[in-house]
Amino acid sequence: MTVTVQPPYPGVTVYLSSSVSGLDPSCNVPIGVFGDPEGETDSEGTFTTTYKAGLDVGAETIYADVSDAFDNLFTDEASLGVTGTCGNRADRIAYEYVLKNVTTKPACGEFTQSGDATYFSWAELNGRGPASSQPYGNLHYPLGEWGLVRESLGAGLEATRAIFGGRLIALTSGYRDPCGNAGIPGVVPHSLHMQGRAPDMFPAGHRGDALKLDTLWYAAEAAGGWGRIRYGDDPIHVQW
Repeated sequence: MTVTVQPPYPGVTVYLSSSVSGLDPSCNVPIGVFGDPEGETDSEGTFTTTYKAGLDVGAETIYADVSDAFDNLFTDEASLGVTGTCGNRADRIAYEYVLKNVTTKPACGEFTQSGDATYFSWAELNGRGPASSQPYGNLHYPLGEWGLVRESLGAGLEATRAIFGGRLIALTSGYRDPCGNAGIPGVVPHSLHMQGRAPDMFPAGHRGDALKLDTLWYAAEAAGGWGRIRYGDDPIHVQW
């Protein structure tokens, strides 16, 4: 964005701010980010900087405070319609991949609003399970209506359930947005949960049952799961 002082006057100081500045409370990351919010105008009387749209798509106001050579302060403002990269609420999640320096950043079209499998709901696949799934149940759903769930994840879980004898499988974690992933102690920074390819799960109603967890472990392997991690007699992590 460019601020032009009229008449063109070089060397005056420009201070920029946004109506949506601050931190997003869901993951404590910046909402609106200027490349440089302060600087002096050039010989043309302009000051140019970048501005990254925030986590919400909508209207916001950019304020420009201009201090002239006599330290008089003038304030101007301009309404800015923010469409973001994706042009919808998926921008809220896509922005986190940049802020959290995730190696693989999904394209806008990879975020969806559905992805139910026959025996696994969208809420289970697109989040961290129900609130009863401790210790991380319902800690931070990505957005509810938007998420990233690969077909391979649903297919892998369905195949695992069939090999597991059709018994119920509970998910403690499906897709995680980057901020939600970062909020789990000891988590892998570039976990495939953030790519919609991994769940953490255990036999429903039998948490802590080592024998049944063994059976589920091998069922997941037979269903093509890889990169398995077993957390003692608690949930197992699988990737598809």
